[in-house]
This record gives sequence, C-alpha cells and structure tokens, in this order.
Amino acid sequence: MGLRPSPYVSFRGTLWLKEESHGDPSDPENVFRWERVELNLPGQEDYALHKSWVSKRRSDGSLAADSISFVDDIRGPTGPTEADARQASQVMAKPAAWRGIQDATRK
Repeated sequence: MGLRPSPYVSFRGTLWLKEESHGDPSDPENVFRWERVELNLPGQEDYALHKSWVSKRRSDGSLAADSISFVDDIRGPTGPTEADARQASQVMAKPAAWRGIQDATRK
C-alpha cells in the first residue's frame, strides 16, 4: 500500500472508535449496555421470520442500543426507544468529532 492510506486503516480506525464509545456493556448507566446475545437462526424450533438472526438483549429482554458499521462508515446508532437512540448517537458523535471523523447521522 506504500505511504497512502488503505481501506484497512480507515476501517481499523472506525472499529477503535466504536469499541471505545460503546464502553463497558455491563455498566447499568451505559446506553450500549447488554446482557446476552439472542440467536434466531433458521432451523431452530422457535425460529421467527420477523426477528433478526442475532441480537443483543438487555436484562429486561428489550433490544440493546448498537451501531452498524459499513466498511469505513459507522452508520446511525440504533436503540430500543427514541431517547436511547438519541443518546447513542451523541455518545458516538462526540469522540468521532474529536478525532476528526465525519458524523452524518442523517444517512
């Protein structure tokens, strides 16, 4: 790759940002907290078409807040409620802006 930035470097930076901003999943004050991973795979007896195959769940059974990554772009954080989604967006945007990574949640 020489001295030019590669896609790997860009992707690695976004993964570091995501790991840092998500914090400790067992902290009850963390918006990205989760307790267990739920699998809903084809072939299981309780498979449901309307559910995702893999999801993080909180202790009360609700979906956990998370963010979705596409190659070198972290797309909009998600949450079980509008307030959690907004808080997750803020938690992701602040360290991104500090590092000079563009954040466009409207995407």
